[in-house]
Amino acid sequence: MSKSATAVEASKNRKTGPCSATYSGQVTCPPDCPLMGEGCYAESGRVGITTRRLNDAGGDAIEVAHEEAAAIDTLSGLLDLRLHVVGDCATDEAARIVSGAAERFEKRARHTDVWTYTHAWRDVKRESWGGVSVLASCHSETQVHEAMDKGYATCMTVEEMPEKAY
Repeated sequence: MSKSATAVEASKNRKTGPCSATYSGQVTCPPDCPLMGEGCYAESGRVGITTRRLNDAGGDAIEVAHEEAAAIDTLSGLLDLRLHVVGDCATDEAARIVSGAAERFEKRARHTDVWTYTHAWRDVKRESWGGVSVLASCHSETQVHEAMDKGYATCMTVEEMPEKAY
């Protein structure tokens, strides 16, 4: 059986830089993600090959969260960790599973940082992520305010910088 999640000790991905990273099938993404099949970074280029392989492996979101946690547990902890170059945690349970592994990772070898982005900020409580640095991926100023009200730091891709930064 092929895996629906994987972790790499040292990513060669230009976007993430030198860090450990996880990748999980898009079954973990919220079904209303506006980028799924519509410009998701992880669906193109070299990372798209990994995304297709993970998607083909199947599984449900909780099974994949357990696979991702097990993959995190194999990492040395020497580099910072970027969760979900592809994938997300669309439920509180999945976020607790993955963040538990992230907390073990942070204690493994030296002080490290763990970060991720989520499109599931409407449904997943911020506290379910524990100490992981999570940026809510927003697509409008309204969403930025909604996510901040839920305790998330936010990010938004824009074509040009607005006059006011949040």
